[in-house]
Amino acid sequence: MRTKFSGEAEVESMRDLVGRNAITALSTTLRRQIGGSLGSQYGGCRDIYAALGYNKSPDFRDFLLKYKHQDIASRVINAPVQSTWRGEVKVEVDGDEWEEFADLADDLKLYGFFNRVDTLSGIGQFALLYVGYDDDDQKTPAKEVKSATNINFVRPYGEGNVEIHEWVNDVTDKRFGQPLTYKLTSENDQDQNRSTTTSGANIKPRVNLLVHWTRVLHIAQGLLEDDVFGTSQLENIYNRLDDLDKVLGGAGEMYWRGAFPGYVMQADSEADIDEDDLKKMSAEMEEYVNTLKRYIRVSGVDIKELKPQVTKPNDHVNSIVDMISAATGIPQRILTGSERGELASTQDQKNWEAIVNERRLDFAQPMIIEQFIDDAIKYGVLKDEDYEVVWPDLSQMDGARTAEIAANRAKALKDYAISGADLFYPPEKFLTQIMGFSKEEVSEMVGEGIAALDDEDADAIAAGAAETEIALSIADKAAERKRLQTATD
Repeated sequence: MRTKFSGEAEVESMRDLVGRNAITALSTTLRRQIGGSLGSQYGGCRDIYAALGYNKSPDFRDFLLKYKHQDIASRVINAPVQSTWRGEVKVEVDGDEWEEFADLADDLKLYGFFNRVDTLSGIGQFALLYVGYDDDDQKTPAKEVKSATNINFVRPYGEGNVEIHEWVNDVTDKRFGQPLTYKLTSENDQDQNRSTTTSGANIKPRVNLLVHWTRVLHIAQGLLEDDVFGTSQLENIYNRLDDLDKVLGGAGEMYWRGAFPGYVMQADSEADIDEDDLKKMSAEMEEYVNTLKRYIRVSGVDIKELKPQVTKPNDHVNSIVDMISAATGIPQRILTGSERGELASTQDQKNWEAIVNERRLDFAQPMIIEQFIDDAIKYGVLKDEDYEVVWPDLSQMDGARTAEIAANRAKALKDYAISGADLFYPPEKFLTQIMGFSKEEVSEMVGEGIAALDDEDADAIAAGAAETEIALSIADKAAERKRLQTATD
């Protein structure tokens, strides 16, 4: 056994402190170095970012403020999250709903918290879902979870309320380079715009917790080389969001200054205007501008209107929104909620559904749902089952689209019935191959239709079907005979 000498423990503690913050410091330094070179042109003689007022190194606080105060920024974050968690997500075992998990999810209001932590992970570089296991060490959450029987609560934490307190520095550990413990703060120090009173009942107490990694879900989006720090969904469009503020804010200022025209009072060359006359004219003009009075009494001056320079910002706004749409993958119609024609909107909706389904399978399911369930199984809260996550079909949840599809199907059936196309394209093939019905659904529809007729009509339909089959057979034979004759000739 090796004996530790006096002061060696302090050295190890200092070494651990340095290692604890090394990755965070390195990440911050690299971000600043990269940000410092952005916008540099002509060997550093021109700095586009400085000229345009862009932030070279936006951090979590900047992203959070954008999300809270800018419309399009919040839409960029909320649209994919809301679409991902829309509808009822089910977890099944052998084709039936897993009741044990369903009861737990219902008690914890779990999917609501999944939605919230998903939102927070998109704003910052990561977010945590703190899981309150009822194990023996629940009062000392810095300890590893060994076993538990239930989960008392779950709480989401954004990047601004999380500090990675300690890292796994052992290169032989499979979690090397990942957090070991987190320091959680219940109050967001980065946003002090919350209403409080002097009454203690309305002031939320500040609580700090040191939590072991086994008690949280670490959720990050846009991971590249790093498994800890992802990429804010607002980072690559941050400049465009600033541009949008400039254009829309400038448009409002332009309207404020230009919609109401300015006036010039030009004195006649022979007019004798003293100081009192100027004060009276100034008072007349103030009254005209600030009251409902619509005339001006002047003498010896000619009043001319300054033509306002008010232009629509639509083209500039649309260009910026187009770039935001391209960068985020969110169709412009989804991003702005506007309808740009029936065909275009339908195509946008299909594209968006494909993006959301991909996000469900590649991110929400493995990073949130399955990570939560696997941990609950590992620590004994849930039984070990071969489960399957079943997502609701987005295409069946849109009432307008369902009605549109039904109307189009009804029109297609009507056109088919009155066109006589059944003579060369049998109804069963039309219903299955074109309309998309299954053979069972077709048989059921035909059976119900015949059952609704009297015997005479049913016999006529059967005879007509037989005659049609005979006619098609004769036509097929005639065509074959003609083909053979042509080949012989």
